[in-house]
Amino acid sequence: EIKSGNIVSLNGSEIPLDQLSNNLSKLMPSPNALIILRSSAEASTQDLLNVLLNLKSEKITNISVLGPDNEF
Repeated sequence: EIKSGNIVSLNGSEIPLDQLSNNLSKLMPSPNALIILRSSAEASTQDLLNVLLNLKSEKITNISVLGPDNEF
């Protein structure tokens, strides 16, 4: 889940954005695995863009984005 201020929640644990790609790569079965992001109500559009740019820079590009009201 994308929080505000370069904080994300990965499997229930809050981590800084700069640690996201490293932590995700440990969980991904392959580099092309689908990543589903959920934006929290307090996250801004800039927070979402920061996460997407961070993942793109690490070659993680198979991403779907859900709004705060979507269930997965």
